[in-house]
Amino acid sequence: MRARVRSLPPAVCALLLALALTVSACSKDELVNETIDEVTELTNEMVSMIREGEDKKAAVAEARALFESRKAELEPKMLAVTEVRGFQVSDEAVTKISEGLRENSNNMSLVQLDLVMAAAKDPELDAALKELVAAHTALLHLK
Repeated sequence: MRARVRSLPPAVCALLLALALTVSACSKDELVNETIDEVTELTNEMVSMIREGEDKKAAVAEARALFESRKAELEPKMLAVTEVRGFQVSDEAVTKISEGLRENSNNMSLVQLDLVMAAAKDPELDAALKELVAAHTALLHLK
């Protein structure tokens, strides 16, 4: 005996799809918010360390050590954030991603600019700072 399969009306299908996308967007919003906040916290800590450090070379090394200690935890989260598509998150989350990436990148660039004279006089400081900024930039733009 064959069972009859009854299909749902299109309006019900559309409602279920909208509900599923909404639930999915909420969970991705949380991932975006938490990850961008974590990266911003790390960036701010590194910037403060470098700016407040008496010995800039040591401060950059300390910031790099901090970065490396959190990198393994943040990489998979940032990869997930960079793979998020607009329909998976709210407009606020899309804005948070773009603003967070821009602000964190700018903050590291400003530290590099602050130390341009010291880095010009000290090739080791220059190399360490460039490596730190490059590693930070790579984290922000994982794909």
